[in-house]
Amino acid sequence: MFANAKLRTFLNNIAPMRGWPMREDTGGAYVLEIPLQTGRSQVVHVTPARDPDNVEIVFFWSTACPINFIADPWALLQENVQLSHASYAIKDGNAIVLTSRLTEHLNIDELTRVLFYVGKYADELEQRLMGPAYDAN
Repeated sequence: MFANAKLRTFLNNIAPMRGWPMREDTGGAYVLEIPLQTGRSQVVHVTPARDPDNVEIVFFWSTACPINFIADPWALLQENVQLSHASYAIKDGNAIVLTSRLTEHLNIDELTRVLFYVGKYADELEQRLMGPAYDAN
């Protein structure tokens, strides 16, 4: 539980400092809107959880587009080796960008980078497959 309190403190510091709107969702998850250099923004979900060894972890994910818009899912998976802070995945019929971290070892710099890049990669995939006018948020 201590690690999740640290996560909350970090998020409450990062969000206002960066101007990222944030709200706490039901169940202790967080939703942040990350402004991007393109003038667009992307919603990133931060979901505390526990791994199989009962260690506190946190999932970061952002929806890019419905999976049926991806002509070649295998090609998308091959792109994962090019992403530095996250990977493409599928959740509830959508292509998402996903990563997880051990909550206890998070620091503010890593948390800021992960939030930004999860949003950036999801927005880039969304624009590439759906066009710049589409917004999955």
